Amino acid sequence: MLLDYIKKIVKSLRIIIRDLRRGGDVFFVDNIGPTFVISFRIPLAHLERSNYAVFTAQEVSFISSVGLLPMFCFIRLKLFKPKNIVFSRFPGGEVRYIFSKKSPESRTINHLDDYLIEVPVNLGSEITNRINDIEIIENRKFLIENVDLNYISTSFLEEKLKQQFSEKKFYSGIYASMIDLGGWKERDPLVFKLGYMASKGHARDLQEIVPAIQALMRRFENVTFEVFGTIKAPLELIDEFQSRVRYYPAIKNYPKFLEFLYLQRWNLAIVPLIDDEWNRSKAPTKFIECTMANIPVIASDICVYNTVIEDGVSGYLVKEGEWESALMDAYNNREKLHGLQERALEYCKREFSIEMLSAQVEMVLENDV
Repeated sequence: MLLDYIKKIVKSLRIIIRDLRRGGDVFFVDNIGPTFVISFRIPLAHLERSNYAVFTAQEVSFISSVGLLPMFCFIRLKLFKPKNIVFSRFPGGEVRYIFSKKSPESRTINHLDDYLIEVPVNLGSEITNRINDIEIIENRKFLIENVDLNYISTSFLEEKLKQQFSEKKFYSGIYASMIDLGGWKERDPLVFKLGYMASKGHARDLQEIVPAIQALMRRFENVTFEVFGTIKAPLELIDEFQSRVRYYPAIKNYPKFLEFLYLQRWNLAIVPLIDDEWNRSKAPTKFIECTMANIPVIASDICVYNTVIEDGVSGYLVKEGEWESALMDAYNNREKLHGLQERALEYCKREFSIEMLSAQVEMVLENDV
């Protein structure tokens, strides 16, 4: 047991001294997943800004479990005085202690890309129980109320949070940016590949349009359906269409995820979203990702997408109850899909460029907002 404890101490010390640079920014994140990579790592790389360190909630909890959190805070936050301390979706129970030990010279930023202080129960029990934990919600509220700036992914989410925390400082902008993955790749003319990529939290959104997907696949035998991510393909589609339904597991590495998406050559990406408060807070990330992967998009006609997609020009917008006819129309006019994608690409390059996001992140970190 002593050897195990020594190993934990050594591991903790390695975490504590990792990427140690005086005055650099420190990020506390839930995990090094898409949110951190999209919002910070990619734009910081574009800015050639490498003077920062990242610690996950799991790492901070591990350090705390062996009694080295005071050492961590003294070295990283007091001694080396980071310019910015950024909490991105950070749920850790150590947040109050971290806050109490930071240097008064350090600026604090809280980054949110979902309304994480109240999660709907219909996302599934696993997700709801994890995020709706009372202690985690109180930690998130503590951050909103005490940081110097709340950096928010969308204006809708910003306004929603302002209603509850009216005296606090908020700033929102664009969330995801374009990355050049390559040009258009020709599709197999004998197959029509319909695709959906998402996390399992979007199961309810996909389920809403399963009857429309069934109708399309029943009518046209060359239609296949592919699902990519932690979400699973609906059982009713697997049971009925078997080999015409394929599942690809999630890829955690974001650049590799985008590359895989690009190589699928889907004819059409479906992006359904139930129109509720939770979904309205989201950014149009799937539209941007599919567009950069050269995939035309058909999306729900709600504020997340109807502010960025021009129906029939840069994609399809579908009202509730009209998915079956919309999918049929897209199939019957598939020679026009490339044109929709090209116009979507022009729009995204103009409105979601890496230069724009990088300048935005720089303003946030340099206190220019």
